[in-house]
Amino acid sequence: NLVRSRSRGFSPLKDAEHHGRLGKDVEKLTWRFISHTKGRGVFAKGPFFKGSFIVEYRGILSKNVEPSNEYTYIFMHKGNEY
Repeated sequence: NLVRSRSRGFSPLKDAEHHGRLGKDVEKLTWRFISHTKGRGVFAKGPFFKGSFIVEYRGILSKNVEPSNEYTYIFMHKGNEY
């Protein structure tokens, strides 16, 4: 978790690399079933510090595609819209 990461002196990037190597989520996250329409969601068990690593997205990133439903999340990263 972030308290552990900060106490060991991990930067957010090092924390992300650490969790990526382990293939594990941050301990302060939990998955919950929302509904048959939405499926599962990721929820925080507690607060996170600004700039902290939270989760790595492992799905498909599509550029300039019309969302297929109202649950599609569109975001900007390094000047690119996904």
